[in-house]
Amino acid sequence: MGRRAGLNVEHTREKLLEAAKSVFIQDGFDGAKVSKIAKEAGLTTGAIYSQYSTKSELLVETIKKNASSELSKLLDELPGDTLIDFLKLAGNQLPYRDRQTGVLLLQAFQAATLDETVYIHLRDHILDREQLLRNALEKAKENGQLRDLDEDALCRFMVMLSLGSLLTKVLDLPDPKQTEWNELLNLIIAVLGNDGGQK
Repeated sequence: MGRRAGLNVEHTREKLLEAAKSVFIQDGFDGAKVSKIAKEAGLTTGAIYSQYSTKSELLVETIKKNASSELSKLLDELPGDTLIDFLKLAGNQLPYRDRQTGVLLLQAFQAATLDETVYIHLRDHILDREQLLRNALEKAKENGQLRDLDEDALCRFMVMLSLGSLLTKVLDLPDPKQTEWNELLNLIIAVLGNDGGQK
């Protein structure tokens, strides 16, 4: 019985976050109404406020679920000593990401300029992502895979690429050709490698 209740709670949360994503994308943060989110999720506004005290918290949770889970999955799936494989896999996905997630992220950044709760949580969330990357880079250095580069600068570069790749989807910019993109990616990875691309 307890297990079934747990599954129901998780299912309800999934429905809520999907509904929130849809409404935030359609109406923006300011225009989004909790009552509309509740209706789309088949919930009451009271049920939403029992989990999230503000609309800001709901937006941040929606971002966490949609905008950054891929990084965590990649880092979880790959062994700690395969940084090159990680960079190739992550880099190959950059130009071909989900447009809706880009729109959602844009809404979150706009909200962060006006709402301190969104600002703090979004900032902390991105810093958490950087820390995951930093841990992977430090391990790669220890294993001799990576040049002696500053982890902070490299983490920020990678996060900027990741965020930028989402935002370009909002403008429907044409994707680069896969072959040419892979060629560029392999060149960058070779330079980051321990030999620095030098003989």
